[in-house]
Amino acid sequence: MQSTYRKASAILMAVAIATTIPFGMWFATGAASNLAELLGLAGDNVGSALGWLGAAAVTVGYITYTLWAVPFVKEHVAELSTFKLLGAWAAVTSSTLEEVIFRGVLMDELDSRGIGALGQIGVSAILFGVAHAMWMVMSREWSLVVPVVVSTALLGAALAVVYLLSERVLLPVVIAHVAVNLVIEPWLILSVVTRAWNPQRDI
Repeated sequence: MQSTYRKASAILMAVAIATTIPFGMWFATGAASNLAELLGLAGDNVGSALGWLGAAAVTVGYITYTLWAVPFVKEHVAELSTFKLLGAWAAVTSSTLEEVIFRGVLMDELDSRGIGALGQIGVSAILFGVAHAMWMVMSREWSLVVPVVVSTALLGAALAVVYLLSERVLLPVVIAHVAVNLVIEPWLILSVVTRAWNPQRDI
């Protein structure tokens, strides 16, 4: 079990460092104010009330689904450790960066090209789901690739809807995504490494 913790820790560390670098570059180049504006941390527009309600619903809904779908995560969700702290670091940086890319940059680019709301939601959701299939590929759980792509694509679609409801302010979707990952990580990553998706398997 210790070896799997080390492997999962290495993956989380790699994710945390890789997703922290862009933020470091933004600060180093003096673009922190641009980042704050992009995230909705500058100015008076922090998103609509409907957007925040949607963000809360998505957060509660996806956490509840994950705890039901992956019993391993539910068993460990209340544990506190350095491993959990590493997961929290990765959760904050990766979730924020993903929202900047999949909602902020991608959906705004599609909008600028005349793609309607449904098209923006669909493209953002599909690419978001496919991007998360890497964890199943790593675990060689081929039978779970499609379910994971579908579940994360649905999360992506929900976050895309929240982004539109929030008048294209990223803060509500960032908070929702970070909150989800703060709860389910690092145990979701560990469940992949240990192949604990199947409760009948030995860890």
